[in-house]
Amino acid sequence: MSYIGASIENRVSPQFLKEDFTGTGSTTTFTLTNEVPGGSSQNVMVVVNNVVQEPDVAYTIADDASNSPKILTFTGTPANGDSIYVIHRGLTSIFHKPATGSVGANELETTLKTFTTDTFTGNGSATTF
Repeated sequence: MSYIGASIENRVSPQFLKEDFTGTGSTTTFTLTNEVPGGSSQNVMVVVNNVVQEPDVAYTIADDASNSPKILTFTGTPANGDSIYVIHRGLTSIFHKPATGSVGANELETTLKTFTTDTFTGNGSATTF
């Protein structure tokens, strides 16, 4: 029987964004680089020493000083040297917004740096230019 649907060939499937941290034995909050969509703890997967943590039980997500959901707070304290990583579910590098101030004129394509400016002078009666 033939397959009905779109072929899986030539589909882009980038990796989810990942952030790494190391436990200090005293810190329970970590600031994420990327926002968590909707501020929901279910939108990230948190792993400590290769053990997946339960959302809203082992950790929560809160807003930072700019009201962006970027604060990961553990209910317990990760031990000194614990390997912590966070996988942002649904966020990929293809649709990732660059950090504010990280893109300058040198990073832009030439077509985004050159513009054509049209200048018109009104004569009091013309309505189209």
